[in-house]
Amino acid sequence: MRGGRTWSRPRPLLDRDGGKPYLHPRSPCPIYDWKGPEAASGKYFAFIHNTFDFNGDTAYQRRGPLYLIAGTFMPNAEQPIWFKEPKLFAPRDGNSFYTSYTVQDGKGVLWFNDAKFYLLGREVGPEWFN
Repeated sequence: MRGGRTWSRPRPLLDRDGGKPYLHPRSPCPIYDWKGPEAASGKYFAFIHNTFDFNGDTAYQRRGPLYLIAGTFMPNAEQPIWFKEPKLFAPRDGNSFYTSYTVQDGKGVLWFNDAKFYLLGREVGPEWFN
């Protein structure tokens, strides 16, 4: 059932309806509205590692570089956000990437940790959506 009344069965995150799946999309998992949490702008983004060692002995493994996937709301689609090709956001080895997002004067800043010691901010501008 759609419309927020019940949860559907979990399915892989695809780039679009019938498209290709992203590998290891579950960490980190927030999907942000580019213009702010209540904007309903139709432009969204998320982060993926897009890698997975299928021969590994555990599902929890090193995740590697982090990619931003920019998406557009498609109101009549089964998967309502369709994503563009991933773009490298952070060439890191570590597992942890805890984020928050603020919008001030129309500019969005993603806040994240660097090696669990420093708080960094990076603007998420229109270049991510082109």
